[in-house]
Amino acid sequence: MDAIRQSFHTFDQITGAVDRVVQVAIVIIFVVLFALLNLQVAMRYLVRIPMIWLEELAGFLLAYLTLWGSSACIRTDRHVRVSFLLDRIQRLAARRVLSIVVHLIMLFYLYYLVVYGYQFAAMGSGEITPSGTFDFFLPRLSLTTGGVLMVLQTLGVIFREIIGLLGVPTAQEDSA
Repeated sequence: MDAIRQSFHTFDQITGAVDRVVQVAIVIIFVVLFALLNLQVAMRYLVRIPMIWLEELAGFLLAYLTLWGSSACIRTDRHVRVSFLLDRIQRLAARRVLSIVVHLIMLFYLYYLVVYGYQFAAMGSGEITPSGTFDFFLPRLSLTTGGVLMVLQTLGVIFREIIGLLGVPTAQEDSA
């Protein structure tokens, strides 16, 4: 059981580090997005020279913000869900099993998001946006990178639930 616990702890540390980097990136993206939109308003109404590429970049950053933010929500269990079934289950073990099943279903869909998201991004390679400023590859890559981050955090949640089912206390439970 110590090997299982140590494996969980190591994996949890890795996913935690990835999550911290993602959260910093999300804050940076949000600040850049806010600055770009304010710049666009200033250019459009004060200087009267709208910059189309700013709107495109804002849309692309919003995609990264949304998909990377989803991975952070999965890790902290704050993602949107319908919980009427989960709320009716009293036994903790049954709740954990249901959580594992739901996260396995999520992994199924995330697999397709990663695989087909990359194919979609590759199709955009060399294709230029209407403003003529950006290649579509990087904005579309948000599907793949967000999907990979969500897979990593989903695996962490599944592993955490399995450890809970086995009755092996985690480091978080030991310190409590």
